[in-house]
This record gives sequence, C-alpha cells and structure tokens, in this order.
Amino acid sequence: MQARIGILLNSEHPHAVLTETARLIEDCGLGTLWYADERFYYETYTGLAVAALATSRIRLGPGVSDPYTRHPAITAAAMASLDELSGGRAVLGYGAGASGFESLGLKATRPAATLREAINIIRRLWRGEHVTSPGPEVRINDGYLKVPAREMEIYLAADGPLLLRLAGAVADAAVTGHCASAKILAPRLAEIAHGATDARRMKPPLVVARLDVSIGRDRKQALEVAKVRVGRYLWARYPNIPYLALHGLELPAELEHMLRAVGPFKRTHELEYFRPFVAAIPDDFVAPLVLVGTPNDVADQLRTVFASGADEVMAYPISADGDPRETVRLLGEAAAMVQ
Repeated sequence: MQARIGILLNSEHPHAVLTETARLIEDCGLGTLWYADERFYYETYTGLAVAALATSRIRLGPGVSDPYTRHPAITAAAMASLDELSGGRAVLGYGAGASGFESLGLKATRPAATLREAINIIRRLWRGEHVTSPGPEVRINDGYLKVPAREMEIYLAADGPLLLRLAGAVADAAVTGHCASAKILAPRLAEIAHGATDARRMKPPLVVARLDVSIGRDRKQALEVAKVRVGRYLWARYPNIPYLALHGLELPAELEHMLRAVGPFKRTHELEYFRPFVAAIPDDFVAPLVLVGTPNDVADQLRTVFASGADEVMAYPISADGDPRETVRLLGEAAAMVQ
C-alpha cells in the first residue's frame, strides 16, 4: 500500500533538503517523488536528477510539466535523460500548467487539444520515430531523439470535464486534486470512464488523488495548518464553491464577508496571504479536501480515498515551518497502517 502513495514537493527547497527528503521518501517505503515544475523556483529536471542520484527505488517525475513552457520534444528528451540516469524509474507528470504564465506572458490556450497533440508527439519520439506534426496547437518538423528512450507512463493532471475525459482516453493515469471525499471523486471517475469508453479502451487509466496533507501528533495543530491551504482554495473559487453544498456546508457570514472583501490576489504559493481566513473556517470544511490529523486519522482517510476509487495518492506536504520532512515521516507511518 505504501508504494501507492507518493510525495509532491514544490521546487522551493535547496538541493540539500531535496536530497534528504528524497532518501526519506524511499526509506519510508513510499512509491514516488513528484517534483513541481514551477517557474522561478529551482529547475525541475535538475532537481529530479539530484533525487535520482540520491535514491535507488522510488519513481521520479515532474508534477507537472506542460506544453506551453516546454516544447513536448524538450520534455521527451528530458524524461529520456532522467530515465537513463535513474535506471528506468522515470514517469511523466503532465498537464496544462498555469504557474508563472502571467509573468511569462503565456496563456494555456485550448488545453485539451494542446495536451492531446503534445502527448502524441512525446510518445512517438520515445518510440524512436522521426516526427512531423503541423499542429494546429503544437508544431514539430522532422524531430527525433538522439538519446535512447522507452515509452514511459504519462500521468495527466485533470480536474475539469474535458481534461478528465482526455485523461480517460489517452493517459496511463489521471491525476485529480482536492478529492479526499467520495462525493467529490465520484463524478470525476465518471468523466474519466466516459473518456476511456469513447476511446474504446479496454479499461480506464489509473486514478491518482492529488491531496494536501497536514499531519502531526497534535490533531488541532494539524487542522490549523490545513486551514491555511483551505483558505487559499476557498478564495480561488469564491463565490462558486461546489464542494460545500455537496457536503451540506454553508459559508459562515464572517468568512463570506472576508472572501468578498479581500479581492483578487496574484496567483501565489505564499500562504501568508490566506492566514487571516483561518479563524473563520469551520473544522468540517477541511476533511473533504485535505488529509489531516494524526497518523491514525490520516490512515483512516487514506482507506476512504482508496475505497472511493483512487488507485494512488499524490500527497503535498504542508507544515507550519514549510519543511516537508516531518510530514513525510508521519505520512509513511500512516501509510504503513493501511492494508
């Protein structure tokens, strides 16, 4: 079961911390290190190479690369290089992206069509083909890899219906976020299955639940840490926050006033912006979205997530001090309880 749980790290940590965390993920028996492909942080494939040299068992992949900031041929070559360095442990996390696009003057136009073309190009390059494709979204003219490669698994990040169906049609796995509740996950599973059926696949792809995790010996403290991320989630979706009605929850008047008054933030990972919301967020807003509590609590939640239809979990550690290592240790403890 532990091998079905991976860790997603933001690429903000110095390489010394990344090295120690990668080894810890392996020592805890967890299955995968996903390393965020963010702009203006540490470079993703450099970090994955560092992690490859520090480990011998865990899978390694970006979480996620996209076709807008990296041409698919560049991604194909980077993954082939990582796969050789790691001894065949590379797996591609792919998606439409968004982080840093505003600063780079980019827009994720026609993401479903763009990702479909990009994935086709990547797979053909890995098969050793000379690839020419006129687009319309992605163009390549007689491109081919000059390094050996194999067809690696592609995990496609998807939350909306179009991308969920695309994942069902073309990906080895669909990665979908903020779905610790069966009520949130069920309709997404249906869209993935729909895409697989339309593509006449024998079976749908694996399903990976991408979940924040706040875990500690003190349940109350873990809950308070989780609420900062929940505040970010609520702000990003206000006033349309479907999971609340789905779970019979209502925004308290104070929290609604705060969300309405705060206005737009620039897209950011800086959680201090959202800390003022914490005192107004009810406890029961957290568990549908986040793995939270003691190791025993999180083990129970993991059982629910797997019983609801997820095949794997991609866990993003959140902590009061920003250091992922204690979260990884405690998540490994929780994962060992899950059969």
